[in-house]
Amino acid sequence: MFSDIARPMKLEEKRTILFGVLNWGLGHATRSVPVIEALLKQGFNVVLASDGEALRFLRNRFTDLAYGELPAYNIRYAKGKNSLLRLVWQLPKIVAVKRKEHQQLQKLIRLHNAIGVISDNRLGFYSKKLPSVYISHQLSMVSPIPWAGVKKIHHRVISKFDACWVPDFEERSVSLAGDISHSNKPKVPLYFLGPLSRYSGRINTSQKKYKVLAVLSGPEPQRSLLAKKLEEELLQLKVDAVLILGKARTGTKQKEGLTIIDWADSEQLLELMSQSEMVISRSGYSSIMDYYYLGKKALLIPTLGQPEQEYLARWQMHCGRFAYVAQDKMDLPKNLKEAQRYSGFSKNELPIEPNWEQLFLLFKGKRES
Repeated sequence: MFSDIARPMKLEEKRTILFGVLNWGLGHATRSVPVIEALLKQGFNVVLASDGEALRFLRNRFTDLAYGELPAYNIRYAKGKNSLLRLVWQLPKIVAVKRKEHQQLQKLIRLHNAIGVISDNRLGFYSKKLPSVYISHQLSMVSPIPWAGVKKIHHRVISKFDACWVPDFEERSVSLAGDISHSNKPKVPLYFLGPLSRYSGRINTSQKKYKVLAVLSGPEPQRSLLAKKLEEELLQLKVDAVLILGKARTGTKQKEGLTIIDWADSEQLLELMSQSEMVISRSGYSSIMDYYYLGKKALLIPTLGQPEQEYLARWQMHCGRFAYVAQDKMDLPKNLKEAQRYSGFSKNELPIEPNWEQLFLLFKGKRES
């Protein structure tokens, strides 16, 4: 059901862009922050559209913006490594949600008199009548389904849009996503934005207080399974450490030298990362982009059943940036010692600032020749 709209804007106030974000962990929402901020600086109004934790994050970050709730994909992973069958069972649901999402977008367009659409990986969030942009680093999808058609289906989705913006470097040798963002390029205008992070331009020089900060994210049940294992092993290390569970509660508790926090907002997370010598997290792409800007050392633990995270972790190790370990083979004393050998991102891999003004010409009725 379509949600209530939180502060409808007067139609004549500003040119409105509808910004849809996939709720698959918080990564898509966090990396959307610099794009939304750039739109606002360029004089656009933005209406947010998502569901669940991603929508809550964006509403808390941009309290003055209108919003709409989109249908949830609610993809669930199996407890073991083989999630193929479970994903196949959920394909009809994905298709149904895509259709509903597309229908609800039409309501948003009429309600806000929008002039353009941006989708961060929301498959049905495009318009045949308005300029529509798809944001994704997944030009070549890494899928547990051994079928080349998966990549073709995603490219068919991208082809519904007028342009695809890729949050990565155009040169593969310094790429954060490797072949994922540099092979099987779709047949639409393609623009490499460089890494996107809510922490771009942020510097925090807090003194170190913790040996380890472990940050949990991603879908259940793997998040809770890893939380239990990390808590046990962090307590055995007998060092000052923090474990963030990534749950929408506000509690904090102490167990010997371990601080367990249910939820940390962006500012608290930035402070804790600055205070920690090492970060442990999933190898989600948005987390990697955060570490790029913050210059953090990290130990990556891919989510079981997510081949993309496994590839990204291997790619970072191949590039000499981060160590990684499989969740079912975790041995923190050994793993953290190994992670110290990796230096993170090189100082030569400098940030780039996208030419937002040029990119946003698409929404001003002008297109590049």
